[in-house]
Amino acid sequence: MAKRSYDSKAIIKRAKEGSPAKQNYTFRLRQDLMDQFEKICEQENVKRTAVLEEFLKQFTNSKD
Repeated sequence: MAKRSYDSKAIIKRAKEGSPAKQNYTFRLRQDLMDQFEKICEQENVKRTAVLEEFLKQFTNSKD
């Protein structure tokens, strides 16, 4: 599988733009990763859900 690179600044910018209707999902993640993720989202004043959506769009090559 090819290594992917991500532009975190672009993900955060798009995450702040808003998104359509949502559905709930539950994931189990490493605590240290969640702590770091939450800290960065708080510093950037962006919602975690919006950042995850932007990451998933980029990961799946979705244009929506």
